[in-house]
Amino acid sequence: MSSLIDQIIAWAGNNAESLREKGIQVVEKFPGKTSDPTWKASLGLTYDGILVSYTVWERTNWQTELLVMNSLTRQTIVMDDKTPESPEAVHEDLDDVVSKLLNRTYKRMKPDPKLTVT
Repeated sequence: MSSLIDQIIAWAGNNAESLREKGIQVVEKFPGKTSDPTWKASLGLTYDGILVSYTVWERTNWQTELLVMNSLTRQTIVMDDKTPESPEAVHEDLDDVVSKLLNRTYKRMKPDPKLTVT
């Protein structure tokens, strides 16, 4: 597979059922052949009050964005934009996200001070 969008679709296809069995809500927003835009795809995961949005773009360069929010405290925990070297980074990113959801790393995290508005 040669694109970020192919990778996120494949990862979701391989993992969505087992994630749901573990209690993780999965929301897919993938482009169809006639979708506008065809260069963007997103995957949402929700578990134990933690909301995750992972989005990929394929425009002039490859980009990924990870947003993690604690819905109970209403605070953004992580906001991470990347320009990956290869599409396979999608699998690594999402595997890491699921691990941190299930072991409650995100649940215990405090917001990054750069994300706190006072």
